[in-house]
Amino acid sequence: TQSAVFGALAKLGSSAKPALPALNTALNHDNESVRASALNALAKVESNEGKLLNALQAKLGDKAAAVRHTAIRELGELGSDARPAGPALFARFDTSDDRQVTMEALRKIRVRDVQLYISILHNEEPLVRFFACQALRRAGKNAKPAEEELRKLQKDSYDFVRREARRALEALR
Repeated sequence: TQSAVFGALAKLGSSAKPALPALNTALNHDNESVRASALNALAKVESNEGKLLNALQAKLGDKAAAVRHTAIRELGELGSDARPAGPALFARFDTSDDRQVTMEALRKIRVRDVQLYISILHNEEPLVRFFACQALRRAGKNAKPAEEELRKLQKDSYDFVRREARRALEALR
């Protein structure tokens, strides 16, 4: 199957560059597992970081969770080089299926935009609120714009969120 071929290409890495046109074409295949495996292979084969970043970001809005999750995970593997994808990744917090994998990727990417973390402080998922508080705590005094929203979280219905909000507020001092 195509997915198996793409898996083999991924193992070859950059030596499979002649397959890039086929991989790029397969990103729009009707079958979601073909799209996901093509995206995974592309992440291993494409050496042009700009092209890879664009391809991964384009698939963050795919209708299939498997494809979105592959894009999110591969962005995480790029680490801080994926910071330009920060706003698009934070938008994934609106979809419950994407939240956990997005938090895992963002831990590796270490986005520094305080406003993005402020934007998820009131997410319906308590682990997302906790994640935002942790990041703002690590930002220290740079997280000053989050102070008002962090104060509101001291009344969160979850103890672990309230505790982390307090710790983030202490880091502002």
